[in-house]
Amino acid sequence: MEFIYSTVEENSNSRNISIQVPHLQRQISALARQERILKMRLRNHPRGINYNIRHIRKKICKLARFKRKVTIIQTRFKEDLHQCICTVQRIVKYYRDTMLPVNLQTAAESHQRYDIIENDTTSMEATSSRHANKINSHPQTVVRTKPWNFGPPTYICTYCGAMLWYGERIQKSRNTSKPKFTFCCMEGRVQIPLLRKPPALLDYLHSSESGQKGIKFMENIRAYNCMFAITSLGVRVNSAINKTRGPYVFRVSGVNIHFIGSLVPEKGEKPKYAQLYIYDTTNEVRNRIGTMQKNGPNAAIDEEIVTQLSHMLDQTNNHLVKSFRQARDRYNTDSETSFHLRIPSSRAQDGRQYDMPTSSEIAGLIVGDVDKKRYERDVIVHHRIHGPQQISDLHPSYMAMTYPLIHPYGEDGYRLGITLRDGKNLSMCQYYCFRLQQRLNEGHTLLRSGRLLQQYIVDCYMTIEEERFRWIRLNQKKLRSDLYSGLMDAVHRGDSDCAKVGKSIILPSSHTGGPRTFWKSDCKFIHN
Repeated sequence: MEFIYSTVEENSNSRNISIQVPHLQRQISALARQERILKMRLRNHPRGINYNIRHIRKKICKLARFKRKVTIIQTRFKEDLHQCICTVQRIVKYYRDTMLPVNLQTAAESHQRYDIIENDTTSMEATSSRHANKINSHPQTVVRTKPWNFGPPTYICTYCGAMLWYGERIQKSRNTSKPKFTFCCMEGRVQIPLLRKPPALLDYLHSSESGQKGIKFMENIRAYNCMFAITSLGVRVNSAINKTRGPYVFRVSGVNIHFIGSLVPEKGEKPKYAQLYIYDTTNEVRNRIGTMQKNGPNAAIDEEIVTQLSHMLDQTNNHLVKSFRQARDRYNTDSETSFHLRIPSSRAQDGRQYDMPTSSEIAGLIVGDVDKKRYERDVIVHHRIHGPQQISDLHPSYMAMTYPLIHPYGEDGYRLGITLRDGKNLSMCQYYCFRLQQRLNEGHTLLRSGRLLQQYIVDCYMTIEEERFRWIRLNQKKLRSDLYSGLMDAVHRGDSDCAKVGKSIILPSSHTGGPRTFWKSDCKFIHN
């Protein structure tokens, strides 16, 4: 510290650094006081009751490294005083932010954490050696005045071009100038088509150029998406959490199921979801807005935007919308004849290169009866039936039918048969890890969708969990569940009634959220 003190005192009247020098003096004084406080805490507390002495010693070592850096800077910029002061000021600011006070904890306080954040030099000067005893005996109040901001992602994956943060690298234990990342594309093993650029209307509504019109659209983007969705999200949405102050939260409960109804509504009922593309299209805009006005008029919905979105989906070559428009033409021609709409699930092209179906794979109309065994995995939309039917999460159009404002072109999503570069099958988790990354050479319709993006991520997570449950259910033999379930448990209990013996699905201990995981973590906590 003496080197900087002498330099600052000799040049305190210099004109070119008259503003920087006083501020630097206060920062260095605060660091000096911080060093004295840390050494005093380390000296006044016995080792037997301290649980973070090692942390304090690391901070003292940081101060020693700071002194060595200051000496090197003074020697290097001895002739250029202005450059010397500017460089030292940056070093001091860095160490001032990292050298925050640390409270030594006793055994009774070992499970408590006190984070002390000081936002400027004044608060650091207020902490002096005469307050050291108070700091050691009483925990300080937590004051958070600065946001924790990592800044923008500055690293790009060399394989897929994803923009990532340095903290997302593989080996976090050591620093490197060329970090490697795997969760985006598994080092190039995941190869799927990138998203296309959004249509002009969506690009305009997502940008700041749209003004208040775009702001209101983004606030109600989930409602606009629901108007044009072909399938419905069969979960219970908890809206009460957003009635309090804070950022928007999308919370759901229940089983994640996507439903689709019939082509034509039942007599006396209003059209909804896919039926809006077929039934009473003369009043299509009014019918779509009416689905969002169950409790009265909704002033937040702009009729002009609804009209523009309807024209956009008709003009973007969306094969799903085109198929339902063909069903509309068929219904307008002959409304009495029963027909069905088939949306195939099989794809002949490689899913690593193509995300759009061919002309033979686009949905088609079937007149008459349908053989369910023949089209077991396809989506069959019936002419008029009572109640909705469930859509498989393995269908390529599973997400495109629910999120038309994220997939305006009707791109295929995850499906069976997509392989990695080494020939292994692509999992659903790997697919969505790749899809949810930010890339400069990809369309940003998904990442700019705001609240709809939150719903999309929750839907993806629940779909991934469903795939994991499906694998566990179909691989009970590999988990050797017969050793601790079903018949063996009944024999040990002495049950003689066969009606009480049923088949249960055993979750492995590695499944996050299962009862065995909680039991294992509780045992570790008790052991510690």
